[in-house]
Amino acid sequence: MNRRFFTVALLGLALATSSGCSKMSFLPQPRQAKIDPYTAVKNGMSEQQVIQLLGEPTRRSGVNLEGTDTRAYNMTYIKSNNLLIVTLVNGAVIGKQKT
Repeated sequence: MNRRFFTVALLGLALATSSGCSKMSFLPQPRQAKIDPYTAVKNGMSEQQVIQLLGEPTRRSGVNLEGTDTRAYNMTYIKSNNLLIVTLVNGAVIGKQKT
């Protein structure tokens, strides 16, 4: 009886490890740390990088600075009662504000 149980257990273990369970997926996995959007946005990032990180903004507003080819605009994100405003000049982040 013990020998049969040991053989079946050994066979089950061999099948489990050969079928992709070798990473011990039955153990609890560590939680992924949530990325704070405010700290993730850095000066110099492009508009596309901000969109990849945060998604499409809730609102955009901007102006062309008089007498120059410079375009300044804000991308506003409103999520879960939080307001994040990312300011860009000529497509690059120059600042951010969180309320």
